[in-house]
Amino acid sequence: MPSGGSRKPKKAGIIKKKKKEELTRSSEASSRGIRERTKWRKHRREMELKRLEEKRIQEEAEQLRRKTEEQKKVFKKAYEEFERSLQDSESLQKEVETVLSDYRKAKNHFKIKVQFESNDFIATQQIENTQFSAAADRIRSSEIQLFKMEGELEKTKQIRDDYIRDLNQSWYTRLWRFLY
Repeated sequence: MPSGGSRKPKKAGIIKKKKKEELTRSSEASSRGIRERTKWRKHRREMELKRLEEKRIQEEAEQLRRKTEEQKKVFKKAYEEFERSLQDSESLQKEVETVLSDYRKAKNHFKIKVQFESNDFIATQQIENTQFSAAADRIRSSEIQLFKMEGELEKTKQIRDDYIRDLNQSWYTRLWRFLY
């Protein structure tokens, strides 16, 4: 049961129903009028349904059109981004190619330079080796001469020491030594 509120009696609906029944039971003319009205209502309903269907189709077409426009915009944006990235990659590729070309040129230049310098270095080393050999020979001969001169110097020192000692001795000792 409903709480609180007052309910209206269903008399109004029942009365209308009774009137309808009376009208349908009445004469043929009234029945024809009902058929005409029903036919007209049916036609009007079909027209309304047709209009609603056309409106729905138009809305769907408009939605599809907006969707395709949006997809075109998205595609155009993606295509522009792709073109930009393609141009960037092409410019980067050109830069890489120039760097590689410069690297190859520098590498070849250094190769040639190293070859010339290594040839010069080898020639210089050979000259230095011959000069070192000649210097070593001169040093050895100088050492031999120095050794001989040291021997001579020792003899000279011995003679000098003997002479100084002899000078300090008396004359008869010197004579005695000279004789024997």
